[in-house]
Amino acid sequence: MELLENFKAIEVETPVDKIIRQIRELIITGYLRPGDKLPSERKLSEKLGVGRTYIRDAIKKLEFVGILNTLPQSGVVVNGVDIAAMEGLLSNIMKIEKPDFFSLVETRVMMEK
Repeated sequence: MELLENFKAIEVETPVDKIIRQIRELIITGYLRPGDKLPSERKLSEKLGVGRTYIRDAIKKLEFVGILNTLPQSGVVVNGVDIAAMEGLLSNIMKIEKPDFFSLVETRVMMEK
């Protein structure tokens, strides 16, 4: 049994997780800043080689926690969020398998304080 304790579970990333990771890296490195507009869903899906549904799901997750904001007829923009807080938050978002509504609401309330 001691040998088994040295193994770690393999984490499989979904396309949504990979999209969130890329957006996170662009924000952390400063390439995307608060107020910057993301490319359209169509352009992102073409560039990333995934369906628009994956793009929409990633944007919805990031919107729910306040990192992105969809403005009618303007597109999706980056909100002003503390980088350190955002980095931990994004890691946690990607680990949510089934939406735990209470936890997501609780996280959003804490961010808005």
